[in-house]
Amino acid sequence: METVIDRKRVKLRRSGGSRAVTVPKEWLHRVGVDDDISEIEMILGKTSITLAPAQLDDDVDSIEAEPMFAAFLDFLVQSAAEHPETLRNAVDVFAEDEDLLPVSMRSTSA
Repeated sequence: METVIDRKRVKLRRSGGSRAVTVPKEWLHRVGVDDDISEIEMILGKTSITLAPAQLDDDVDSIEAEPMFAAFLDFLVQSAAEHPETLRNAVDVFAEDEDLLPVSMRSTSA
């Protein structure tokens, strides 16, 4: 979970069929949203809505840019914490499939 730097209660206003809030200008500047930027990214989580500077198209191809990736990692951490008996040494896991790798990429320690 990201560290909370500041908190503010704001009013939800009607805006057509949606709702709107006013985000303080200094908060936008603090996260890199300058006055000339007209779009930000809105990310829906299980219990939160996050506003973030819109990603450049170059960054979209990475899995880390996918909103569900963070949720997936959280799931893995929670699962590992709840069921540590299911964890295995990665070396052992990959050793089972080593024959699928080209000889040049196989581990030399065996």
